[in-house]
Amino acid sequence: MLTEFSVSHTEILHTVISFLNSSGYEVHVWVNRDSGFDAELVPDTVKINLRKNNGILSNISFTLQLLIYILRNGISKVYINTAHGLLVRNFCLLSYLFSFDITGLLHHGEKLLGSKTQDIISGRIRKYFVLSDYIRINLEKEHGNKLKFSAFYPTILNKPTALIKQTRKKLLICIPGEVSDKRKNYKVLLECVRGNKGIIKNNIIFDVLGKIKYEWNKRYLEEMNSPELKNIFITYNEYISNNVFYKRISECDIILPLIMPGVKNFDNYLRYQISGAYNMAYIFKKPLLMHDNFKAIDEFRDISVFYNEENFGEVLQNLAAKKDLLDTLSLNIESSKRLDFEYQRKKFVEFVNLNLR
Repeated sequence: MLTEFSVSHTEILHTVISFLNSSGYEVHVWVNRDSGFDAELVPDTVKINLRKNNGILSNISFTLQLLIYILRNGISKVYINTAHGLLVRNFCLLSYLFSFDITGLLHHGEKLLGSKTQDIISGRIRKYFVLSDYIRINLEKEHGNKLKFSAFYPTILNKPTALIKQTRKKLLICIPGEVSDKRKNYKVLLECVRGNKGIIKNNIIFDVLGKIKYEWNKRYLEEMNSPELKNIFITYNEYISNNVFYKRISECDIILPLIMPGVKNFDNYLRYQISGAYNMAYIFKKPLLMHDNFKAIDEFRDISVFYNEENFGEVLQNLAAKKDLLDTLSLNIESSKRLDFEYQRKKFVEFVNLNLR
C-alpha cells in the first residue's frame, strides 16, 4: 500500500510504483484526491483510491477507511510518501493495533531533531527513505543507533516524448519552483544580472518557472519585467501546466536551484532536505548551477557548475562560452550508478523487506 495524506509529493509515487510493479508485486495507492495525482500514468494493474481529505471529518474518514482497506485486502506492507504531520501521527497510533509494516519517506530530516510529533511517528516507523545519499549519511550519523535509512531518487515522470530541440545562441537557464525569497535568493541573482547586464543580455536567458508565493515577492517579478531586464528573464503570471513546465526544463541548458545563504533554513539544504530542482536535473539529465557550499557534497561534484556571491557574474559569462562542459556534465548524470533504475529498484525492494524478483 502506497499512501499520501497531503496534497504534495505525489509525483514521487510514480517512481515507487515502477519499483514495485517491475518487481512483480501487487500495488495499491491511497491518496488525497486533491493532490493532483495523475492516475492515467499508472499501469492498469495498480489499484488506485482517490479520497477526500480536506477537513476534520474527511481526515478521520480517510484514515479509518485506509485501515479498513488494508485489513480487508490482507496488505502487509505500507509506504507513507510524506511521513510527517499530525495525520500521519494519528495513523501510526491507530496502526499499533495491527501487524503490518510501515516504511516512510522523510522530506525534512531535521524533524527528527526535536519534533514530538515525529518522535511519536518514529515509534512506529523504524525505517525511513530520504531523497538523497548525503541526507541518508547525515541522518545515519545522528540517528543510526535507533532508526534505519535508505535513499532513492525519483526519476520516473511523464516527460514529453517528441521534443524539437530549439536552436539558439543564448544559454537558457531554468529556475524551477515558486518565486519566493524563502526558498530562492532572487536578491543576489538580480544584483548579479544588473552588474553584468551588458554581457548577460546578449548571451543568457533565465526562465523563471513558477508563480509568486507571497505578495511581497511581486517586486522580483516587477524588476525582471522592467524595461532593462525583460529581455533577460522569462516570467509567468498564470499557473504553469506540467506539460509546459517539463517542456521548458527539457529545452534548457542548465538548472539553477538558486539556493544560497540568505534563504530560509539554508543549512537544512546542506544536511536534511533537497530542492525539487535536483530531481528535474536527474530526470532530464541537465547539469546544476550550484552555490559553492554544495561543492562538499559528493553527488553534486561531477554534475554541477559552482558559483558564489563574488564570482557569480564571471561564472555566468564563462558558461555561455563553454557549452561543451554542460554536455559533459549531462553525460555524467546519464551514467550515474545511483540513478540507475535497476540499482535503485533492488535497493528499494530490499529495504522494505520484500523478496527480489
